[in-house]
Amino acid sequence: GLVSLFGELDSARAIVGRRFWRGVFEQIANRDPKKDGDLEARVKNTITKILQLPKQRSHDAEVAARRVVRVVGERLEAKPMSASKLAQLYSDYVAKADNRAPDNAPPAPTIWQHRQQMLVEGEMRQQLSFLVAADILRLGVEVRCKRCGVPAWLRLDEARQHVVCSGCRHEQSLDGQPEWHYALNSLAFRCVTENQMQVLQALCHLAWNHQNSFAYSPSVDIYLEADPQTRWHEIDLVCLCDGQLVVAEVKETEADQSDLADLAEIAEALRADVAYLFIPAGRKSKGFEEWCSAIRKRLERSHIQFEHVELEQY
Repeated sequence: GLVSLFGELDSARAIVGRRFWRGVFEQIANRDPKKDGDLEARVKNTITKILQLPKQRSHDAEVAARRVVRVVGERLEAKPMSASKLAQLYSDYVAKADNRAPDNAPPAPTIWQHRQQMLVEGEMRQQLSFLVAADILRLGVEVRCKRCGVPAWLRLDEARQHVVCSGCRHEQSLDGQPEWHYALNSLAFRCVTENQMQVLQALCHLAWNHQNSFAYSPSVDIYLEADPQTRWHEIDLVCLCDGQLVVAEVKETEADQSDLADLAEIAEALRADVAYLFIPAGRKSKGFEEWCSAIRKRLERSHIQFEHVELEQY
């Protein structure tokens, strides 16, 4: 869905490949990946204690916690961003750029494989114009009622010289020089709150590293021939990359041993050439490297390559 808003994958990669824009999208959607991860951990612990789940049910508690946090995130109101706030975020981004990995480069387990210059101001403004023209970001103004103080965000095509407060019905005129605010359209907002930005990041990583031939299908449900009515597994990405069949799972938080086992089972059933696991940077579970080593050996017996990649947040 999000790729369709950009028109093509290359356009999506030019934006989503920038940590600056990922941060902007997350803030407008009122999301914070670190806080979401911490909240998910607390919800998981609460579910485990209340239901007195044994250790082997840890994965079930994690899945339930993830769904709870997702529902909460979907119910949060968006926070349109002012032009001055956007400018401040860009200034902060520039100030931190010297101490971080190159921007717009696909992440790898240990090194950055491609070097790109940071997002310069001229390019940032061009991309901002593109996002507005594509209706991914919508222009508007924020009006605070002079009587009751309730703020309201009005889309550009809804704004008039005189506006009526939705609360107290007080009528007032717009300021002589209102500041632009930016909001995500409904589809983009939903993609961010449902953590589809990570899937798009993973897709961009695969496309970047396979530029001769690339085709993909997102969110594929898999059914067994013996039971065609029951979904057996779901995989985030199935791609054809330079003639190789690639399956990829994208985790919102830490991956556990069962996630790796499921990925291996899917790769073996589909006879994939490569299996990818994408996880958020710095969110490795205890024992993760050992699990990866075991899955890599398992898949080698079927001549399947296994890779794990850390997706940088903002």
